[in-house]
Amino acid sequence: MPTKATFSPVPIVNVRSLNIRLFSIDLAKELTSKSLFPASLFWKEASELILQQKKDQNKKTEAKIEDLKSFVARFSANASKAKQASSRKNLLDKLTLEDI
Repeated sequence: MPTKATFSPVPIVNVRSLNIRLFSIDLAKELTSKSLFPASLFWKEASELILQQKKDQNKKTEAKIEDLKSFVARFSANASKAKQASSRKNLLDKLTLEDI
């Protein structure tokens, strides 16, 4: 009978702690690499979406400005539409394009 306890060469490892260690190693690799990790990827996509929405809004505003300018040019001399033309000119003065 052996007096000393014999140990197996393969250590017994808690699976949960192994998963956490592997996850932290993978996370460290992601953080040290030059790739984007999910939080900054979400921020990048969100900022690109906001930029695209501003560009679309500016296009719509430019089209409205051109429409109002042509209306004012056509009807400012007409007696029946002069009040409407001056009202649209005031609206035209209030419209602004957003800085991108």
